[in-house]
Amino acid sequence: MEKYEVFQIDENTWRIEEYNSLCNVYMYLLTGEREALLIDAGYGNIPLDQIVASLTTLPVQVILTHGHYDHIGGTGLFERVLIHPEDVKMYGIYAESAEKTDMTDSEKKVPKLNRTVTLLREGEKIDLGGRKLQVIHVPGHSGGCICLLDAQREWLFTGDTCCEGDILLHLRFSQKPEVYLQSLRKLKKEKYKVIWSAHHRVPLEPEIVKDLEEAAELVCSGTVEGETVETSFGTAKRFGYKKVGIFYRENGTPETANEE
Repeated sequence: MEKYEVFQIDENTWRIEEYNSLCNVYMYLLTGEREALLIDAGYGNIPLDQIVASLTTLPVQVILTHGHYDHIGGTGLFERVLIHPEDVKMYGIYAESAEKTDMTDSEKKVPKLNRTVTLLREGEKIDLGGRKLQVIHVPGHSGGCICLLDAQREWLFTGDTCCEGDILLHLRFSQKPEVYLQSLRKLKKEKYKVIWSAHHRVPLEPEIVKDLEEAAELVCSGTVEGETVETSFGTAKRFGYKKVGIFYRENGTPETANEE
């Protein structure tokens, strides 16, 4: 069983950090007057349903920022799971894989994923009762990546789309840097003061989006060329810029056997 820690952000928001030897991942629990929303479900190696139940008695739905396995592992512990349609195929691949083998702990199988998912689309509003979240489709890290905007608090929950670290665009189902650049430009048009990402330092300042946009612009323009590196998912280019970096494939993003 992996370790975890819960951090309260405000009266109605918590960050759940699941520790893992690969990379720690953050989930966010948001409550309103009628419902609760869990953003992402981690690797699946912590009692996520019990953790959530200790924080709220409200009915809970899970929204996935994307379909990679470190964000979907605990979905089998919840009845209602929402995901963008572009990541349904990837989600299904991981659901099947998780049922056959354990990807993170040799002594404990990851719980079966919830195979019944609800589709989530661009611009959709999630009303928890006195608290609304807006869905923003931001393809890049995967085709179905989304961000969630809490306009009242001016918070943006970004999953793996924005973080103070490397953005991976070289994985199976990832999109080209040009697509990711357009997603960053879309985010720049929204109003928020704080960014809550799924990895690394939090909270982040909105300037991180500008830094990522500038990095992506340099890559897309051909002004720079990233360093060639060998990764667990094949050969890629990495361009580092300020406190961020972008992994990408020079000639598009072919599908590979594994992804993160």
